[in-house]
Parts: sequence; structure tokens; C-alpha cells
Amino acid sequence: MTRLSKSPNNLIERHQILQDTQLNWHGFGSNVRFLANGTSPASAGKFYQCHEGIVLWQLVINRQGRVRPGTIAENQALSTRCL
Repeated sequence: MTRLSKSPNNLIERHQILQDTQLNWHGFGSNVRFLANGTSPASAGKFYQCHEGIVLWQLVINRQGRVRPGTIAENQALSTRCL
């Protein structure tokens, strides 16, 4: 995951998938689809990466199409899916 500031040339955060882990999806369906107006009404959910039984990071997509990183508390709560 790469997060940019309002200026696309300023990198704020980058996550790289570790070789021994995989990127997971937990949401309403198996596909992520954005409509022309930027919303994703049937695709809200989370991409997340597990490593040694914990969520390292997650990317949360809401129905309005907004994307944000998961909080530490959200990562801990989702870690039950890493077992």
C-alpha cells in the first residue's frame, strides 16, 4: 500500500507484502468495484496482510469509495482471521 499526501509527489506511507504472507480480502463480495461516481456500494471491505497470527496492516474501503489505513485497534480486532 502506498499513501500519498495531497501532492502526488510526497510519499507518506508504503507497505510491501512480505514474501511469506499473502494479501487477503474481507468484504461483502469477492470483487472490488468502483462506480463512475467513485462510490463502491457493494464492495465495502478490507484488504489486510497477516504475519505470524496478527494483522500487520489493512486498507479499509467504505461504501462511499473512501480508502483509509486501519487503526491499531482495528488491526488487533481483525487478527482473529489470521489464525
